[in-house]
Amino acid sequence: MAWILALIVVVLAGANSAGGGPLAAPTQAQSSRSLDAWLIRLDEVAALYRDRALSFSCRETIVWNQNPGKDGRTSFDYIYVFNDRSGRLEDHRTFPGDAGKEGAPQDVSPAQAGVPRYLRSGMLWPFVFQRSRWPLHHYFLLGEAEALGRPAVRIGFDALPPYQPDVNGWFGTAWVDRETGQILRVEAFVPAAYETWSRFQEYLAGGLPRGPYILERIETEFGVERNGMRFPSRVWIEEARYRAVGERPTKRHKATPLMTVEQRFDQYRFFGVRTEAEIE
Repeated sequence: MAWILALIVVVLAGANSAGGGPLAAPTQAQSSRSLDAWLIRLDEVAALYRDRALSFSCRETIVWNQNPGKDGRTSFDYIYVFNDRSGRLEDHRTFPGDAGKEGAPQDVSPAQAGVPRYLRSGMLWPFVFQRSRWPLHHYFLLGEAEALGRPAVRIGFDALPPYQPDVNGWFGTAWVDRETGQILRVEAFVPAAYETWSRFQEYLAGGLPRGPYILERIETEFGVERNGMRFPSRVWIEEARYRAVGERPTKRHKATPLMTVEQRFDQYRFFGVRTEAEIE
């Protein structure tokens, strides 16, 4: 963990400046692109997140609520760096202030602080669309939308079995910025939750018996922008009991939350993000 200390001591000048897109903006003809064209674009964006020059730290604050009455709040220093030994980008968490103490800071898990559920890395979503994972997913266009005040296209992704948690372990939808190709928002389910959601849709249509239908969904927002790249600002996890509203068949439903967890990321400090000129 000594390499983490070195990163925390020295921040590269100018790395925090906001800027334009890391890839050239699409032409008018490209704005109505096909699914294949969007996947190529997203693979290019994923390559930026795989860049070994990318490294940063930020403050992560987690607030949770469980029924009945199990509330909590905790904070961590979240660090994302390239590990020369493993040859991979890795994420680490330490308790606030530990990185400045003598000796290597110890990795901690939010579970140690009583957090009931959390997303290990909000950085995982761009990699769902990298070229090496195309054979492991089914992708489809879902139309125009808006996210974080930006015009976007919605792209769905279904994992293909066998499922691998860190490779193809999600079903969901990504809101992709039409101009930059950056991911703005993701809503996703793990395979078991997606199966429950699918069965609930059948129930709404009158095809299955009454539940209960309890499922967990995860939303991630990429509201932090640096050098034209977007980074997670918020993760929202909700476990809820779903029921139909009115007589079936119906598309109306009500969700009663059983547990909520919010992960917020701020105070970003970048140690190795490339300049706009290098990216272009």
